[in-house]
Amino acid sequence: MMQRTLSHIIVPALILGVVGNLMLQNAETGGVNLVLLFWILGAGAVWMLRNPRGEARGWIGSALLLVTVTFLLRDAPALHLTAFLGAAAAFAFVALHRGADWIQEGRVTAPVEAVAGSVFQTLLGPIPHLSGPIVRGAVLAAPLLLLFGVLLTEADPVFAGHMHDLMGALVPSSMVDHLIGTAFLTWFASGYLGGLGRGTAFLHRLPKPRIPLGASEVNLATGIIALLFLGFVVVQLQVLLSGTTQLSHADYAREGFFQLLLAITLILPLLLGGAWLVDRDAGGAWSSSGGAADRGGRIFRMLGGLQIALLLIMAASALMRVRLYQVAYGSTEARLYAAVFLGWLMFVGLWFGWAILVKRKRSTFLPVSLISAYGVIATLALANPDAIVARDQLARGDAMDVAYVASLSADAMPTILRALPDLSPELQGALADAWLQRWGPAGPPVRNWHNWNWAEARGRAVYLAAVGTGKP
Repeated sequence: MMQRTLSHIIVPALILGVVGNLMLQNAETGGVNLVLLFWILGAGAVWMLRNPRGEARGWIGSALLLVTVTFLLRDAPALHLTAFLGAAAAFAFVALHRGADWIQEGRVTAPVEAVAGSVFQTLLGPIPHLSGPIVRGAVLAAPLLLLFGVLLTEADPVFAGHMHDLMGALVPSSMVDHLIGTAFLTWFASGYLGGLGRGTAFLHRLPKPRIPLGASEVNLATGIIALLFLGFVVVQLQVLLSGTTQLSHADYAREGFFQLLLAITLILPLLLGGAWLVDRDAGGAWSSSGGAADRGGRIFRMLGGLQIALLLIMAASALMRVRLYQVAYGSTEARLYAAVFLGWLMFVGLWFGWAILVKRKRSTFLPVSLISAYGVIATLALANPDAIVARDQLARGDAMDVAYVASLSADAMPTILRALPDLSPELQGALADAWLQRWGPAGPPVRNWHNWNWAEARGRAVYLAAVGTGKP
């Protein structure tokens, strides 16, 4: 087991806590601040691992590249959140086996285990690394003291006054927020780095449950679900082709898209679990002995192939639904991201059919699926989703949702201003009024350098240039 001194955890955690507090104080959005924090965390992870190899280098490098490009070049909150979650997951993957390679093992539960284990270790903070019951007890009491202190001071104003006087005598009021912010960030950073040093895998410590399921049970369940999906596909095609529904096509699309997306999202893990159970029942190698186990495997592969085919048809139908809805009401970020996610699920479904059902190699499924997920996030960051949404809305002319277009992030500003002269005077005036509240004197101030990103700076600059020429 990898051993590290306390300094390998506390020093980088304290640096991240102090710098993070300064970078995030009064910050309403991400920019240079979050990029800097991830780089500090990456440096701490490299120091903890000393000489990371293979997958660990790839995960850390991918996470840092993703947050750097996204938070410096884009301003869309949805894109920032997607990149943040992707980078956090990559750091969790590094910690699963203390930086050792694991993706080629092909365990589809490993990413979930990595994220869950890292979250748990992060929340624990430095407690497992402190020596002595008094120190551990004091550290454990600190967040509880803060929690109950807040509750009790809110409950009694007299008690609140006494506590305020006491805290004012111990700590200057101007330092309270900084101390709290630094403490929280240091706590979480030390928890992650400590988990990285020990590894966050935990499933092997749990008792192995006996699952009395095999190929027969899995094939029966898969067949029943496939029949349900087949019936749904037949009915849906009849409705969409004949137009017999009482709803308009646009309303029909709106009613069903997200339900279909959830159903498609859920069926893939179920098929993966079924493949594992059938593989286990066949002796762990998709037996080709010609016996009952092999017959069960062949039946599962046929039913799984049917299920994948139905899944792809349903996914294509869902994409057609969202397209109908976009034609009727225009694009939004939510619809665009959902359509991209659905496209990725279709790719994963196809890869499941090839890697598991055809080639019978579960170990190849996970690497391609994870790499493709990060490829999709990177493509979104480069493609500029808000600009795509803005172009679609602007193409609608008088049917454009002015309030929504004006609410888009700075990523869309150059696109909107280029198309502005082609809009009607009424739409130009409506956009100008909305922008005046957002970008004018009454809007948010110019960001500090630690909140800076290129898209917001460029969007503000082109808007102010347009105001100077009288275009808005």
